[in-house]
Parts: sequence; C-alpha cells; structure tokens
Amino acid sequence: MQMSSTSSLIAATSIACLLMPAARTQNHLLVPSQFPEIGLAIQSANPGDIIEVEERFPRYQPFVIDRPITIVGRAGEHRAPTVLVFAGVGIDIQLAPGERATLSRIDVQSDATAVATGGMRIQGGAVTLEDCRIVSGNDPSGQAAAVEATDTELNVTFCRFAGGAGGTGLLANNSFISLTDSRCGGGSMPSGAGLELRDSVLHATEGWLLGGDELLAAPGGDALRVLGNSLATLHESTAVGGSGQPAGSGLVNMTNEPVEHSVDTFAGGMSFPSLTFAPDIVGPATSNPNLVGLRWSEPPYRNGTLQPGLPWAANVYASPNVLGAVAFSFGPSGLAALITRQAALLPGDIVLISAMVTGVTGFGTFSGTLPNDPGLRGATLWAQAMAGTSFPMEASPPSAVVVR
Repeated sequence: MQMSSTSSLIAATSIACLLMPAARTQNHLLVPSQFPEIGLAIQSANPGDIIEVEERFPRYQPFVIDRPITIVGRAGEHRAPTVLVFAGVGIDIQLAPGERATLSRIDVQSDATAVATGGMRIQGGAVTLEDCRIVSGNDPSGQAAAVEATDTELNVTFCRFAGGAGGTGLLANNSFISLTDSRCGGGSMPSGAGLELRDSVLHATEGWLLGGDELLAAPGGDALRVLGNSLATLHESTAVGGSGQPAGSGLVNMTNEPVEHSVDTFAGGMSFPSLTFAPDIVGPATSNPNLVGLRWSEPPYRNGTLQPGLPWAANVYASPNVLGAVAFSFGPSGLAALITRQAALLPGDIVLISAMVTGVTGFGTFSGTLPNDPGLRGATLWAQAMAGTSFPMEASPPSAVVVR
C-alpha cells in the first residue's frame, strides 16, 4: 500500500524545514553576472559555496574543481550551461579524501574538430552528478572517456554520458559508482564500451548501457565490462552490445564474482556479415529478485525534480507486499553496509526515514511539495530505498537531486 497522504505531508514538511536553514547558510556566486567564467568563480569560492551558472553563448571554458562546492546550471527547456572543449578535458575534478563536490545540469561537449578530448576526469574525493550530459571527443586510440573516475565515490542521477568515436561512456578505476536513471554509451566507428569497471564497484538502478557500433570489420562495443577486482549489481536496467564483427555483448564479466541483476535486459549486438547475435552475457551472472530500486520524480524538461513550490516524489520499487523505507540525507559523510547488503547512507547522516509497505505491484511512495522559497536553490537532497523481510535488507543505490 502507499504511504498515507497525511503522513507523507508531515514527513515532507519536516524535510523542508530542515532543508531551509541548511540552504540559507551557503554563499551563492553568480556566473556570468559576477564572474565571466565558471573557473574564476571557483577560484573565489569557499568550501560549501554554491555557484549558480546561467546558460550563455559563447560556451564556457574548461575548468578545474579543487574544493568542495556545488555548481548548479540554469537554462531554458532541454538546455543547460555548456562547457566546450577544444583540447584536454572539459571538467577536471581533483579532491582530497573526505571532500565532496556536486554538479547539477552542467553539460560538456567537444568541438567538432577536437580529437581525444575527455568530458570529465575525476580524481579522489566524492562527486555527485545530476542531470549532466557529457560527451568526449573522437579518439581512434580508444583511450578517451566521456567520464573517467579514479579513486573516487561517484554518484550519478539523471545523467547521459557518451563517448566519441573509440571512447567509453563511463570508465571507473578503483572507484565506487552509484547510478540512478542514467545512460552510458560507447562511441561508434571505432566502437567503445558503454561502461567499464576496473577494480571498481557498480550499484545501478534504471541504467541504460549501450556498446558502440562498428561497421568496418571490427568488434562492436560491450555495454558493460567488469574487469579485475570488480563487483556489479543492476536493477531494472538495460545493457545492449553494439553491432560489429563480431558484435559486442550486453555484459562481459571477466571476474569470478557473479554480476547480480533483477528485472534487467541484456542483449548482444548483431554481427556482420553473418547476421547472428553476440551472446547476451559472457561470464558469471545471477538473478536476485529481491534487489531494490528508488525512482525519483522525473525532471520535467530538465527543469529539475526539486523545484520551489512544486510537488515531488521518491518511490521504492521492490518485491510486492514487503516492508520498505526511504532514508533521506542532506549530504552523506560516507557509505557503509550496516543493515543492508549494499553500501548505504550512514545512520548519523540520515535526517528522516519514511517506512511503508510495497503494494501488489511492488511500489511504495513518499511525496510532498517543496516550499516556494528561492533561497532553497542549490540545496541537495539524498535518498536511498531499502526493503526486505530479513536482515541484511537490500538497498537501492544512494542518489541525490538538487533544488533548482
């Protein structure tokens, strides 16, 4: 059954009351009205500051993030402030252990003439990406990635990553990746992988992973490649290999640990000229019907899930008729598997837990309306779903949305 509207309203009001004083203590820097470039605003920002960026033409220059800040983009429908890359990498994030940076609705594109450019490179710390579209430049050597994360905790919500020709959508090195309702696509001709894990952990729900296509007598890209000492869990996700000779697979797991999945679709691409399909899955994989997902309100026209004065919702989806809960936080200090099988928000960071019982379709809902207060812009709300009939419970990936 769904949570009652009265309880939901009370809980949502509690979140709003806690959000408002936290948001008002943060300083806001405005681009381009106060600073012509995002990088200049970062150089003047203190830890915890919020940088609000308006869309403009010409596009913004690449920049470095070297401190814990939040960057929030504002633009018309379907658009976002965009960084244009001619060489190197568009956004270079370098954080110390324990530091966290957040980017919301900031896009990165490579110039049409650029070669081997990266969209975003992340080193260290913890990074939250929400509603970002990041594309790398064409790279026949196959080394570039739209997003490359190394030694970091990366949380991805509502994002789209696309590798240029030969590039990977998301490349993770020794990192923990939480992915919610996001897409990762490899480049085509030559092909690239949608998402590649190297000694990393992936926890995904509603992911869409696509291997790149190859039509010139070369292999197609795999949608998900799991290498080294890596672990992967997917719920309500799709992984489709690219066409080629031979075609790519939906999942290639080169480890001894099975990839856990539930309500997922894996499909191999078509091989030419034989017109046969590659294996859907290569390597160990196992179905776990008890895995849990969390679904935020969809962002209307990229305006954002959380908007002052408008309703929003977070949904648990799991097995039917089981005990579930949604935990909320305003900025986790870390993640750990305590009462859950997967890494979860720490108890000391949680500001509210809303319990529910999933209905016959497996859904439970938390809903409310955010106060119509522009001072909330830039505040970040985290949520994670948990469900199950025994301990440890299953958990969704932790995910975050930003008030816009």
